[in-house]
Amino acid sequence: MKTILVPTDFSKNASQALDYAVALAKVENADIILVNAWQIVYPASDIVVSKEFTEKQLKEAHLSAFAQLKALSLKVKASHVPCNFFDKQGTLIKVILDLIEKHDIDLIIMGTKGARGLKELFLGTNTVQIMQKVNCPIIIVPKGSTFKGLKRIVYATNYQKSDIIALSQVVALARVLNAEITLLHVADKHYAPEEAKSILNLFSKQVSNKMHYENISYHILFGNDAKEELDEYVKRKRADLVVMSAPERKSLDHWFSRNIAKIMAYHTKMPLMVFHHQQNSIIFI
Repeated sequence: MKTILVPTDFSKNASQALDYAVALAKVENADIILVNAWQIVYPASDIVVSKEFTEKQLKEAHLSAFAQLKALSLKVKASHVPCNFFDKQGTLIKVILDLIEKHDIDLIIMGTKGARGLKELFLGTNTVQIMQKVNCPIIIVPKGSTFKGLKRIVYATNYQKSDIIALSQVVALARVLNAEITLLHVADKHYAPEEAKSILNLFSKQVSNKMHYENISYHILFGNDAKEELDEYVKRKRADLVVMSAPERKSLDHWFSRNIAKIMAYHTKMPLMVFHHQQNSIIFI
């Protein structure tokens, strides 16, 4: 991992996400790029806006963002983490895509506002659009979450081929931190246990052949409610990070509302790392 992109709106929640990113960047010897996307709010459409007014608004927005980003970048550099920053006019997704095109971004780390905000973030346009458009993973840092190392990582899998690609990146992170990875699958409670375990064994062999990382374990749970099963397991495991993979881009809106918002309890302080499946991804087994 070389470069971490951290969008910020200068809120407390964004600041917590930045602290998380700085701590992770130290471990990974990564650089941080800060970005603030801003837009001008114009008066009602029936009011004529002069060129001078527009230029003044643009200048003020740029200077405000630049000053705050500079202060944040100096704070990051004081932690001995290289940091660059950009303020750009436009929507967040457009600005992020522009930066990804011009820079090698390996990871995006974003903040959220906690209980209500977590739901709004998952169901909101920014996160869904970013997941639809970007190819790099995202770590979503809930309010109150701090980086205390990554010793226990839980990867919730449905045996997708793209899980192998995502896992290679998770393993690269785990190697540096000597972290334990648990591959967890939640099966329907009516599913035949022997068959479910047989499929898990096949998947584990594929992972072992590809990853060559000894600190991976495999676990299967049976139940009707994937959210409850995952929540309880993560609590018992005392995981530091939950990793999931989203389906193909065209179904992300439905998937976010139906699964992620249910699986991640709104009061959680657990960071969530999300990959997306490739469009040609198929069931692994």
